[in-house]
Amino acid sequence: MTVLIAYGTVEGQTAKIARFINDVTRKAGYDTILINTGDQIRHVSLTGVDRVILAAPVHERRHPKLFEAFVETHRDALASRKSLGSGRIDFPRMT
Repeated sequence: MTVLIAYGTVEGQTAKIARFINDVTRKAGYDTILINTGDQIRHVSLTGVDRVILAAPVHERRHPKLFEAFVETHRDALASRKSLGSGRIDFPRMT
């Protein structure tokens, strides 16, 4: 199973969280694709992606613009996959 972790970050905190989620997800035996939506991404294929985790901060009532653009561009593909909130990924307990 492949999990896409797409994130936007302003001050770097969401990037740290996304990398942590990526590490935990890989240790749980899943393949991952980690994308910083703030990078200049020309095309992202969601072919083969089974689950999606989206993460972004809110500053002045908005997510980062490039994160919003990524979500809007891939709206249908993202909506057709289970997300952390709509599907269950079994993560190991962190102690």
